[in-house]
Amino acid sequence: MKEMRELLGRKTVRELLTTSTNLILPRLVDARASIKFQTLAQGEETARIKDLPEATGKTFDIQRIAPNTAYATFGEGVAVTAEDPTLGNPQGTILQMGKATKISSLVQRTSAVDFVADVGALHASIVQGAINDKLWTELKAVTSNVITTSEAALTEGTITMLVLRNAKRAVEIDKWPAGDFIVSGPSKFYQFTMDGLGSTQVQYSTALLDFFRTGGITALFGMRWIVDTVFGDPVAGTAGEDYAAVGVTGTSLAWGQIGPKIRSEVWRQGLELSDYLISYVEGGAKIVEDDSVALISHA
Repeated sequence: MKEMRELLGRKTVRELLTTSTNLILPRLVDARASIKFQTLAQGEETARIKDLPEATGKTFDIQRIAPNTAYATFGEGVAVTAEDPTLGNPQGTILQMGKATKISSLVQRTSAVDFVADVGALHASIVQGAINDKLWTELKAVTSNVITTSEAALTEGTITMLVLRNAKRAVEIDKWPAGDFIVSGPSKFYQFTMDGLGSTQVQYSTALLDFFRTGGITALFGMRWIVDTVFGDPVAGTAGEDYAAVGVTGTSLAWGQIGPKIRSEVWRQGLELSDYLISYVEGGAKIVEDDSVALISHA
């Protein structure tokens, strides 16, 4: 690895493009992107992952068995009555999402190592943001459980301990496993941490200790808190403004994907004296169980 880095360190982007247009450079970008992914909020970790074959087409189906929580009392010596499960197939749409970066003749004269480090990280952030945007958009579309804040119109809503408890409880009442993740924008996370926990430091000292030490809360009410700017941080205080969502990992959402999380290609545009580096993912998100999600919104 050290020898490879030293070798590439002496090369320019142009040298990689002219000798191995679609071999070395795209793979290096993908490798750098895979490292960057580990530092980002990966929304698909909350979803049921469905690996799709190349022949999938433009849509994919998720098998769903409607829950039936009623039980029967069996009489002695009496034949039991069985009930057929209700099957469903929520359908998601496959999209191509990513980023194209133009590599002009001047840019091609830069260091290959520097180019891969910067562009790989950039493309990773954009691809991950696209994945998260599709997943969080599905969460915001639920209608079964909407927990509202108490603020008046045109006043930004706040997430309190009571609101958070009601959201988690709403999922449990619908007979789902307890909500184990919550996602929000940074503003709402810090607001809750300082206002919601700050007034009860003795009771929640462990959660505050995690926050002060790492900048995050490992778990609160048994839920992992995902902080993602992609979810959004609305402040207008308008009706229906979405602040956070509570869900169940592997149950609430599905993410279907064709091939790797990121793939890169290089295309030559001779008349422009340029190449284009394109990184993308082929996938789609779909809500599977609407009532396993509680959306926290402005009244």
